[in-house]
Amino acid sequence: MMKIRILLLLLIPFLISAAPQRQRPGQGTETRRSQGPVLIKDFEEPGEGEEKFYPHDPEQARKNLEIGKYYFKRDNYAAAEDRFSEAIKYDRTWPEAYRKLLETYEKLEKYESAVETCRSFAENNPESGDLDYFSKAEISYQEKFDKQSAEAPE
Repeated sequence: MMKIRILLLLLIPFLISAAPQRQRPGQGTETRRSQGPVLIKDFEEPGEGEEKFYPHDPEQARKNLEIGKYYFKRDNYAAAEDRFSEAIKYDRTWPEAYRKLLETYEKLEKYESAVETCRSFAENNPESGDLDYFSKAEISYQEKFDKQSAEAPE
């Protein structure tokens, strides 16, 4: 029994050094297939002044909305604004995302942006049952923006 243990202890380092070494990607003669999947971009990055294309993706919109709500509850309105805007980019027909973005603009006192958001909703959803809400909100935010502009020092 003792002889077997000694023999194993002597053979283990030899067996480890004799085992084939795994090469890192880019070394040796590996093929592309053995390196795993690669993301292939079949579109060009948007140029200056161009907007990125966002496919209609309600799941991504929902995720961004939930994260935005998290930030909003913690008074991190700038982060909430980014997330609600992202949600709208993925689903331009979702009234809740627009409403949450309007609430955020209200907290940030970004009334001009709120007016633009109301117009954007109407443009993207001309048949929506929520048009009345956004039309009234647009008027309200336009009044707030006008008041804010009048009070601003020049």
